[in-house]
Amino acid sequence: MIIKSSKILSVNRLLICLFIFSCFFPCVTFLPSVTDSQPYAFVFSLLLMFLYFERKIIIDFFYLFIVVLYSVLLLFFHKIDSMAIRSLYCYMSMFFISYITYRTFHLFNDSFYKIYKSIVFIWFIVGFIQTFIEPDFLYFLVARNLKSSSLSGGRGVIALMTEPAGYGQMCLCFIIIGYLNFEKKYKMKLIYFLLIIQLIFFAKSSTYIFVFILSFILFYFYKIIFNKDVYSIAFVCVLLLSFYFVLPIVLDSFLDYRIGYLLRNLFNNPSEFIASDGSGQIRICHIIFSFYGFIENYGMPHGYGMFFPYLDSVHLNYSFSETVSTSSDHVRILSNIGSVLFELGIIGLIPFYILARSFYKLRTRDVNVVFVLILFLILLTTSALFSLAIIPFVFGNVIYLSHRIEECS
Repeated sequence: MIIKSSKILSVNRLLICLFIFSCFFPCVTFLPSVTDSQPYAFVFSLLLMFLYFERKIIIDFFYLFIVVLYSVLLLFFHKIDSMAIRSLYCYMSMFFISYITYRTFHLFNDSFYKIYKSIVFIWFIVGFIQTFIEPDFLYFLVARNLKSSSLSGGRGVIALMTEPAGYGQMCLCFIIIGYLNFEKKYKMKLIYFLLIIQLIFFAKSSTYIFVFILSFILFYFYKIIFNKDVYSIAFVCVLLLSFYFVLPIVLDSFLDYRIGYLLRNLFNNPSEFIASDGSGQIRICHIIFSFYGFIENYGMPHGYGMFFPYLDSVHLNYSFSETVSTSSDHVRILSNIGSVLFELGIIGLIPFYILARSFYKLRTRDVNVVFVLILFLILLTTSALFSLAIIPFVFGNVIYLSHRIEECS
């Protein structure tokens, strides 16, 4: 009987290890695949659900389950195609992966720091080798049949993702996980340093470097307002004035990098900045018009597969600058929050209400956790969708930590 129990425990631990691996390497695949992010974490979460599901779940997951049921119900009112299935998969991943993450931390929190540290080092080593030694190193592990020559124009490496932007997303998620769970652990400053090096010099993702910088700026302004510190306000004004004169000189040294080129365009001619970068133009349009569609429709759901027809109608009925493109060849909305609100309507606010409420509880432990909230929310306005397993993993981690504070109080 003891031997049998030991075997069951070993199988359970193996499934959890595979689940964590799938979340931290969401694009790695050993089988032929047509998608960028792989469904392995979702599959393992379904298997683990049978092992660790509790009849009595906390209210946060009950609300998330309501969102999943609503998303399934919405499917019957629209054409069932690949876009609808892709969206439904996002919402199901949001619930199942976040719930299993919550249960995983609840059961095996003690050994997680070593796993986290090892995984960050693996990402750093792969990124380092691709940047300085062999650009195509381990490219065969991701779904796309990529070559380093396809990432020209000052773009960074992909490590174990399918594009540099995805690598940037992973770096930011690792920073968030590290701060939330291991801020007081030994060598965390080294971990942060390695992640920032990867973000800036390996991935070179202009979008997520900007997300990181913007989060710091907003957090600093939050602290100024919260503390009502006049000297800090004066310091920020002087700092911004200094940037105005120093930044152009610094950017001249980074024109070979995509972010340097984009920032130079922003500084020299802000009105043409969006038009100068096709990828950035599409991302900005998706963010703006997904939110605009939610507001214009008074919080009612548009459903699945309706975003691109909506863009066409907006382009026909309203006057927008010719520099802003409202069409795209993408098959998904390149904004997490935007896509949820556009497709689900006001019901889509529930996950982000849960997120904000959970962070509010964490703020009682550490006011600096507001920076992590700002960083994660801005990250979610970009193309970091719930189908990327690391995103619902962070979501479940936040719920676990906030619930633990409730238990301790």
